[in-house]
Amino acid sequence: MCAHKFKRDSFGGELIRPVARHSVGGRKGQAAFTLVELLVVISIISLMTAIIVPSLNVVMRKAESLRGMNNLKQVGMQLQLFANDHQDRYPASVATIGSSTDWNWYDPRRMVGSPQRTPTVHRSMSAYLSGYIEDPSLLSCPSAPQEYPYLEAMWAAGDAWGNPDTPQSLDPMKGSYCFYWNYEGMISQGSEDRTRFRGPVGPASSRKYSKLLVTDYYGKGTGHDGPPPLTFTSCEMFEGAAVNSKENVTAYWTRPVGLAEEVPVLSLKAVYTDGHVGTYGSDEVVEMSVIKKRDRLSPEVYGIGDDRGLGLFFLPADAMH
Repeated sequence: MCAHKFKRDSFGGELIRPVARHSVGGRKGQAAFTLVELLVVISIISLMTAIIVPSLNVVMRKAESLRGMNNLKQVGMQLQLFANDHQDRYPASVATIGSSTDWNWYDPRRMVGSPQRTPTVHRSMSAYLSGYIEDPSLLSCPSAPQEYPYLEAMWAAGDAWGNPDTPQSLDPMKGSYCFYWNYEGMISQGSEDRTRFRGPVGPASSRKYSKLLVTDYYGKGTGHDGPPPLTFTSCEMFEGAAVNSKENVTAYWTRPVGLAEEVPVLSLKAVYTDGHVGTYGSDEVVEMSVIKKRDRLSPEVYGIGDDRGLGLFFLPADAMH
């Protein structure tokens, strides 16, 4: 028979001292979870995580998209201010290679080009626009996997830019947007049928010029971003893409492809001379080739799948109107 310990209360009576409840593990005075309860809680947490994490990813992607649209809007506004101060003209394109009269078009992503075409034409975009675009991050797609590490230094250096990680004293540099003012390319209308694309020279350019100013970068077969030369490449994330990063190129999302593969699902943003920003899907774009050799009637273009080629750049179909 168990003996109980007693104590007296303030009135002289004797009370039975309560026996403490023991929980699993020997800790006193606390109720413990059973194994079943613990498994239920873990299951609920796992279920909530599975629901919330994809939703958060969607929200983050949407926020990046809105930031990208705002970036393009701001760049378009600053170009208008530049034009207002320079006889209704945008700056010269730096997407060229060669000098004097012996030059040709090149990659429209270029923010710093090859050595100056002429003494009066700058090789860097910031030599024209640094007084208008003070924050160079506006020229970087928020959806790109990484920001170019020397973006601010490049913008401040202007024509004197040289990447400190390379032996050259003067380096070119490609950004995550394509810049189409005062630029020319060739739009594919068929296997042999091409139409010349002419970017706007100013806000009030005539009908023979496009109104397109800047787009996200989305391309195919960009050999210079290699290897492999056959890739879909974009500053925007897309299915099956991995990160590709090089010294003088902003990091992109890339995926190896075949020549006949269809364009993956994409969202291409663009800003126009009237300031509006549009978003376009895979079925609302056309392919633009870079002009390799200028000719008034029949220009030669860079091929796709060539290690030394520039591949194709996707433009909104309405950029031709």
